Amino acid sequence: MSIGRGSFFNHAGIGVLINPKVIIGKNCKIGNNVSIVGQGPYKECPRIGNNVYIGSGAVIQGPVIIEDNVIVAPNAVVNKSVHTNMAFLQRLLAM
Repeated sequence: MSIGRGSFFNHAGIGVLINPKVIIGKNCKIGNNVSIVGQGPYKECPRIGNNVYIGSGAVIQGPVIIEDNVIVAPNAVVNKSVHTNMAFLQRLLAM
C-alpha cells in the first residue's frame, strides 16, 4: 500500500478496510468505515489520486481510478472510474 504525504484518516481510521495493493495520492481525506478493495483475490485494486475526499461508509471496489480533486459522497458505492474535478454521489430510492 502506498499513501501520499498529507493524507489522513478521520477518527484514526476506525473501521477502514484497504487492500494492500491500493495506491492513495497526496492530501486525501478518508472517513471512517470506508472500504477500498479489489473485486477478488489477485485482481487489480483501486488507485486514488491527489486531493480526494472519501466520505464515511463509502465503498470503492474493483480496478477503478479515482482521479484528482474528486469528492466521493458518504455511503457511495464506486465501481467505475471517476474523472478529475468530479463529485460521485449515490442516492438510493425507496421502492
